Amino acid sequence: NNKKRLLIYISVSLLTGLCWFLISGPGHYLLRLINALFIGGLFSLTPGLICYIRHIGLFDIFIYSFGLLRSYSKHFEDEHEDDSRPVDYHGFKLSRKPVPLQPEPLIVGGMMIIISFLLSAIIS
Repeated sequence: NNKKRLLIYISVSLLTGLCWFLISGPGHYLLRLINALFIGGLFSLTPGLICYIRHIGLFDIFIYSFGLLRSYSKHFEDEHEDDSRPVDYHGFKLSRKPVPLQPEPLIVGGMMIIISFLLSAIIS
């Protein structure tokens, strides 16, 4: 399953980079290649960073705070009659199922961006 996910992220990044390379028009070959690697790497790195932020629980504080604000609203009083919501953030955090970390998009996107930075340092 991890190998399949890794191949999916590699293929999405390479196809995006290839499309950027073909669309970018005439110009210096290495600059087009560097831009293609960078754009393709961003297409994998961005979902990888979102998954990492979810894994460390940064979105949990937003979910908890908006739920708490919603419970104070008079418009939604009938939803919180049973008082099933945890009282504090620690209880809320413990009641949630942990989100597994998926390192594949971070690895693929990070490697493509590092390669593009190295190529740009070499040719400049």
